[in-house]
Amino acid sequence: MGSEPGRREVDSRLLRTFVVVAQEESFTRAAARLQVSQQAISGHIKSLESILGTSLFSRHSTGARLTAAGSRVIAYAEQALAATDALFEAAAGVDRPIRLAEIRNRKIMQEIWREHRRRSPGDSVSFTDLTGDEQINALTSGRIDVAMHSATRVEAAFTQALLRLDPVKCFHIHDLGAPLLRGQRIGYTGVESRFSSWQRFCLRMAPDVGAKLELVPHDITMLEAIGQQMIQGDVPPVLVLEGMEQYAEADHFNFHYFADIQPYYPWAISIRRDERRPDVLAFFETALAVRTQKGWLRPIRPEVPQWLPSELVEDASLRHEFSGFDMFGA
Repeated sequence: MGSEPGRREVDSRLLRTFVVVAQEESFTRAAARLQVSQQAISGHIKSLESILGTSLFSRHSTGARLTAAGSRVIAYAEQALAATDALFEAAAGVDRPIRLAEIRNRKIMQEIWREHRRRSPGDSVSFTDLTGDEQINALTSGRIDVAMHSATRVEAAFTQALLRLDPVKCFHIHDLGAPLLRGQRIGYTGVESRFSSWQRFCLRMAPDVGAKLELVPHDITMLEAIGQQMIQGDVPPVLVLEGMEQYAEADHFNFHYFADIQPYYPWAISIRRDERRPDVLAFFETALAVRTQKGWLRPIRPEVPQWLPSELVEDASLRHEFSGFDMFGA
């Protein structure tokens, strides 16, 4: 029986070779990792390039890099491999855990998991430490099942809902009393690409509230380096999410709400739009229930003018939740 007209087939071994070469950026390292010859690796890549009709890698003196076409298709190859692995696990009767990611020291997804475990004690999960931006990439490629990330980033391939509004504070080595935000110097971090959503949030907020934004050349986890810079120089208070106080190094700093305006960083929870696993769908529903139980969308200081970015994930059913906000997307 021949193949259907126009049907295109790809051996999963070719996709696996493609993904590993992309990860290792080297045909030699990919061969060692897959325990095959370098000639086999080259053959797999040539076969896949012939099937797809495009070049996937450009070779250079130290290895190989994805071409523009390779960059466009790598996420689909990762998704196909994840689906293939899940197929064999399901056929073998292996229960696959709900693959979650947690932002370091936040424990928001773990809080949702505790409630989900109470509701569905037979489900299991695995956790990976990823930033919000990294979670979007991992969900797209099929490496995790549920992602938590900035609610200002709308992804057409995801089912998304607003999950939590995190109060923004500032921190400094010195006790600042009741600092103001409007018209004041304020530092922000996020020089690494994996913190790009936080950086975009700060750049979006500052002109709206009239703050004078200054970049601190350290990422937000480098509290010791930031503290030393505050001691040695004229560094303004630095913007931070409330959860940063849970970091061990944070004991040396003073954290303050702003006296004049309360900003919020919005988080979304996402699953792939084509998700069919009942346990993953149920976890998503649990997250929305926890959101309501915990009041994660209510203002914490309703007496102070609030600020939220206007470009939030659309969820018309949540508009009543914002009744306590008198400044929405100022």
